[in-house]
Parts: sequence; structure tokens; C-alpha cells
Amino acid sequence: SPQRLISGMSYLGQWEQRWLSILRESSKRDHILYFDDLVGLFTAGRTRDSSLSAADVLRSFLAEHPLRLLAEATAEQLAVLRRRDRSLADRFHLVYVPALSAEDALPITLEATYDIELRAQRYFHPETVPLIMRHQETFAPDQSFPGKAIEMCKTLTKHSSLVVNGDSVLNLASAQMGASSDLLINDLGDQRRIQKSLSRQLIGQPAALEALSRTVIRYSQRLHPPDRPLGVLLLLGPTGVGKTEAAKALTRLLYTDESHLVRIDMNELTTPHAAEQLVGTFDSPDGRLTSAIRRQPNCVILLDEIEKAHPDVFDYLLQVLGEGRLTDARGRVADFRSAVIIMTSNLGASEQDSNLGFEVSVERRQQIYLKAAQQFFRPEFFNRIDEVVAFRNLDPHDMEKIVAIQLDQVLSRDGIKRRDIFVDVDQTAIRHIIRRGYDSKLGARAVRRMLESQVMGPLGDCLSGLHIDRPTLVQVSHPPSAAELSCRVRPLEIAARQPTARLSALEPLIEQAGALY
Repeated sequence: SPQRLISGMSYLGQWEQRWLSILRESSKRDHILYFDDLVGLFTAGRTRDSSLSAADVLRSFLAEHPLRLLAEATAEQLAVLRRRDRSLADRFHLVYVPALSAEDALPITLEATYDIELRAQRYFHPETVPLIMRHQETFAPDQSFPGKAIEMCKTLTKHSSLVVNGDSVLNLASAQMGASSDLLINDLGDQRRIQKSLSRQLIGQPAALEALSRTVIRYSQRLHPPDRPLGVLLLLGPTGVGKTEAAKALTRLLYTDESHLVRIDMNELTTPHAAEQLVGTFDSPDGRLTSAIRRQPNCVILLDEIEKAHPDVFDYLLQVLGEGRLTDARGRVADFRSAVIIMTSNLGASEQDSNLGFEVSVERRQQIYLKAAQQFFRPEFFNRIDEVVAFRNLDPHDMEKIVAIQLDQVLSRDGIKRRDIFVDVDQTAIRHIIRRGYDSKLGARAVRRMLESQVMGPLGDCLSGLHIDRPTLVQVSHPPSAAELSCRVRPLEIAARQPTARLSALEPLIEQAGALY
């Protein structure tokens, strides 16, 4: 490993001496040097003060000494190696090793399992290994057989008791993927149940609920194309109508938390050099998109405001949408076949806004946005999109539901949860927030600002003078003809603090209840 070669080497020339010692000893004893990252030799050892790399030392040594080398590389890494140093690449005799199918890998995995059982003192149920093969084939397309199945068998012995069974596989897979157990066992339900789950967070967008639920069903029933992302959706609509919230809702349905949402603001990628940030450079290979998918291959990728990205960005994304893969600057392949890709845009929103005051049918709205998208994107890019979804403007009825959801979110913040208080926001306050904050052009974002200024601001003033452990009821309301909301603070008396008095008051009721039975 190139990194192990230079680890701990802090003085000038130190790593070079170590590397030369390894090369001389290997040549003298006719040993085989094995490299798991041949391309990494071109950066190992390089610093701001020296451009000398481990590859340079190896090249010079090979010019004068015989050496037996064995290296592994993907086709993409080999292409990078040839671009960097054709003479070094041509020294290797190429042997192509294809990945095994699940069927061919099964007997190899079973043979390895016998060894694992003996070493770990565990027993695999007869149905466990075939289950592992099916699971890894479906949920780990970025890895190859038999390695990915054998690795899971080893991990299972560390997290299981005496017998490794189907429950062991399900629990480990759920933990590794961060996926809900319902997804793993195809128990997310039908389209109606999925839409109901999504609608708890996504309000007023029936077309989006249908599109998202179709994507989920294709995934859960294993009907998605095996060589593409799980789904590619383009969400079109004005600001503040729930496009970003749709991505969050889908993430929460499929996975355990929102850490599986990878968000990239495309307005930060407006120059040709910025486009390289997606895949990195040879010296800084950790691209924003490729690194994110390696860390979390099972995810929802949100490409926000896609229309603002530089045209070079779309060239990179063509690989992702079409083949479900993207090669970084060092030839490492990032696999997107376990990801759902959601792009958002305001394309067509200006034409839609010109119809404000007139009722626009669902079909007409879809036509407006679809036409805008077709005019903007190149045909080869547009044809790789699975679903184009038009979002409607939110109405006051939608805003009531959104305010209720956002109130739950702001009232669950740590400053309230750690206090012994109860906050009651009545309907007069909610109507005032909607009346002051509703804007058909800005959508729910204006209401969120109103919640911060009209509720959290006064609430903070009320709580600043209270003791943190004092039980308190805070009532938020809007008095008639008042310009702002009011907060009323009422101390609470906890019954448990006077148990004798409370029990004596309850005794007659207890006796009556006993007489009835």
C-alpha cells in the first residue's frame, strides 16, 4: 500500500530509503511485490517541497534491476496509469479477472464459510448463505462476488451468537445500509400506504407523491434497471413548494435518518473548474460527488437548482444517469446503482406565475414545466430522466398543515425539550402566522421565517426569565386587533409533589369504582 509505505516517515529522504530497501530486498530474494493501489504510487511521497514520488523511485530501480511485480487495477485505473506513465504500464502483462455471478460464487462462499465456522466457533444455518448471496446481489452492486459475500459472513460471526441465521443477516444489513427493515423484506406496503407515509412530510403535492411512490415500489419489488440508478427524478416548480422536502421525505422513508441525503447546491458549480469538484483532481481525488457515494452508496442524492450548473457538469452527470457510475481523476469508479437521484429546478416557474389568478389544470401545469425542461436540457440528458414532476403553488389550506408540521419541529428543539415546560400554540396564533406569512410566490419559506420571528422570538423572551426546572405552561395566542402574538406564562403544580393530598382526594372515586366491579 502506498500509504503504508510512507507512514511514519517525517524526515527528508526517509521514505525513499525505506522504499529502496524493500525494492533491493525483493530483487535479491526474487520475491513478489504486490500493489493494491498502483496509481497511488504517483502521489505517495510528494510534498510541497518535492515532486519525487514512489513511482519515480520504482521506475528508476526497474531500469537497472529485475523485479517481480503483481498489481491489481480496474480498467479505469489502468487507463489513468497509461496516461501518467505509459512505459511503466506496458511493463505489466495483463490478466483480466471477471467478477463471478452469484450462482458461480455460491460454492466458493460455502467453502469459505466452513473455514469461518471453525475459526469463529459459530454455526451458519443452511439457509443463511443463500440469503446472504441474494442480499448482496441486490443491495451491494458496487462490490463483486465472492468477496462481498465472504466478507459479510466474517462480519456476521462477530455480531451473532452461536447460530448465524436470517435475523442475523437482516439486522446486520439494516445497520450497514442504514435502511429500514421494511425495505429489506419488501414490506413497505402498496402505493397508497407509501403515499400516506410520504404525505406526513410532503404537503399539497399529489403528483410528487405518486412519482415518489412509484420509485419506491420499483425499488422494493426489485423492478428497477440493474445498470442505472434506482430512480432519476426532476422536480420542477416555484420556490418554497416542497421540492427539497420531497427528497427529505423519501430519505426518511427508505432509510433510518437524513444522513443518507447527499445534497449538492449546483449554483456552486457554475465554472468549468468548479465542475471538477464532482470528481476531484489527480492530486486531490476526493470529489464531492464521488466521495459522497463511496461513503454512503445507499442514499438519495439531491442536486439542487440543477439549471444553474455549468454545462461541463452535465457531461459528468450523463455517466451517472445513464450507466450508474462515475470515474474520478484516479480511475476509481463510484457506483450510483443504489442511489435515487433527485434534481430540482425553477424552470417553467415564471410562465406558471404569469397564470396566477387563473386556475391551471394539472395537465396544463405539467405541459408548461415539461416544455421548459425539454428546451433547457440536451436530448441525451433529458431522455435519461425517469420522472418529470410539476409542483403546484400551495394554498392556505396546505399552509395550515405545513405550519402544524413546522411547529412540531421548532418546539422539539433542545432548548424546549430540556426544560420542564409545555407550549400551547392555539388556532388564533396559527391563523395569524398564515395570514402574515402566506405568499403564493415564496411558498412555505416565508411561513418558516414567520415562525422564527413571531413564535420563537417571543418564546425566547418568556423563557429567559424562568428557572430551567420550573414546570411551566406557555400559551401562545393572537389577541383580537393585536399586531403581534402574545405569550402567557403559567406555573404548573405537579400532583406528585403532594402525593398525600392528591390520594385523599381520589379515595372516594376509587371506592365508587370498586363498588361497580
